[in-house]
Amino acid sequence: KYQKIPHDHHTNLAKFCYADKGLISDAIESCLEAREKWELTPWEHRAAVFLKAADLLSTKYRAKVLASTILGQSKTLQQADIDAIAETIDFYRFAVKYGEDLYKMQPSHHSPGV
Repeated sequence: KYQKIPHDHHTNLAKFCYADKGLISDAIESCLEAREKWELTPWEHRAAVFLKAADLLSTKYRAKVLASTILGQSKTLQQADIDAIAETIDFYRFAVKYGEDLYKMQPSHHSPGV
């Protein structure tokens, strides 16, 4: 199957296929295994992943993501910049900020019996 460009249904944008039950099960199993490792990763390292992703999106991958959004969703350059770039970068950076705020509010030790 092919995904068409939304504003030009005669032009193929990408080729895709549907996943079968086996592939979906494998993906779920892989995600659950990755989650176990991710949960054991120190907060600072997890935060660094999100901050690095935000930096890469704002620099190295900006043009690719803009082009993908413009073609795949029929957005203008300005719309794509707001919807795909700015919103995602803000999401990553604010997630780290809010995570830091939550860790600052945690008690230094658990209350007795908790």
